[in-house]
Amino acid sequence: MIFYLKKIYSFIGFDTAHPNTLLYFIHTTLKNTYRFFFPKNKTKNAIFNHLQINAIKNDSEKFEKNNINKILIIKTDHIGDLILAIPSIVLLRSYFSSAKFSLICNEINKDFAVSSGLFEDVIIAPFDKSRFGPTLQEKNESANILKKIGQFDLAIDMKVDHSSRYTLKHIDANLKCGFYANEAEVELDITCPDIPSELEIHNQSALTLLARLIIDNFEKNSNHESTKQTLLNIARKNNVQIENNSTIKIGFNFGAGNEARCWPEQNFLYLIEKILKTNNVEIYLFGSKSDLPKSNFINSSIKSDKIVNLTGKLSIPQFISAISQIDCFIGHDTGSTHIAASTGCKTICIFSGLGLYYRFKPIGDNVITIRNKTPCLHCGISKIKDCNYDHICMNGISIETVFSVINSTVDNALIYDFFEK
Repeated sequence: MIFYLKKIYSFIGFDTAHPNTLLYFIHTTLKNTYRFFFPKNKTKNAIFNHLQINAIKNDSEKFEKNNINKILIIKTDHIGDLILAIPSIVLLRSYFSSAKFSLICNEINKDFAVSSGLFEDVIIAPFDKSRFGPTLQEKNESANILKKIGQFDLAIDMKVDHSSRYTLKHIDANLKCGFYANEAEVELDITCPDIPSELEIHNQSALTLLARLIIDNFEKNSNHESTKQTLLNIARKNNVQIENNSTIKIGFNFGAGNEARCWPEQNFLYLIEKILKTNNVEIYLFGSKSDLPKSNFINSSIKSDKIVNLTGKLSIPQFISAISQIDCFIGHDTGSTHIAASTGCKTICIFSGLGLYYRFKPIGDNVITIRNKTPCLHCGISKIKDCNYDHICMNGISIETVFSVINSTVDNALIYDFFEK
């Protein structure tokens, strides 16, 4: 068996490798191939069974520096890798100066880690002894240890490749951070993008980038505030007067520059009809001239004096002025949603499976993102006709879900007129 493995390995250009390396190579190749084709190997019904609708609120309290008292560094690789991580660990210690730092590592790194003075606690687990990726036994043993080490405010996996990302699944932490991981492995609160090998970036620089990204997330309040003040200054210079009365003002933009990013307009129609059955609401329609067909369809279908159609009538500065006076805005992964979120307006983003959520989600103090966590996420298609699963990332989000999120966003103020006939 080993003879034939070596023959195959020699054929693909690696003459002297240990057979375990080949087994790991074959295992990884088959696993990644399966993941790549996974959506196409499932029936539509099976995909529907995997639907998980999340309404995710931007939680700024999570990123309060003063709430970070216990930090866990995960370093599952070897002594050279730990040495390369020292600058990023020192950077984090300098920023979170009052926090207690713990390290979980291999037995081989214990003496060095304890002597370094960088950690108040060093925990040992049997990680990846072979250097060819952790075995199933090592994963199980490590998982049992990780589940018993207590709770942390911040856990950081400091391995650039994905082989240790599974550890974060078993750790009790308010925030989990690391380099990009498939959401099936673990959902990260702070994600550093993959570093392509073609860029020839040293691992030490990559780890420093991760540390700075983590720190930047804790500085977001000041970043948000500078963006907000810039937009509000624009709003003051381009005054668009929205009627000042006691009604709840809800804004919509139905477009996103790409139909694959859009919730069905028929759903918006039924949603707005449902909202207008309440007795204290005005609807404002926004968007560019390309969004006029959708806005006109909604407007002509409902024919209500509670709808104000401003689609195609406002410049971007005028839109900023108008949206700053709106109580709640609903849109997709597009510019108007980012503007609304940045002004501080209560914003709901219906996020398709097309784009990378962790990279393009709207940022602001009052943002909720609704998304379907389907197995075919991040497909990158540009046309709905190219979707093999009936656009379920958007079609699977119900009108009732969006309505309930809107109602909670405006403090359950959408009061039905029960005396309406």
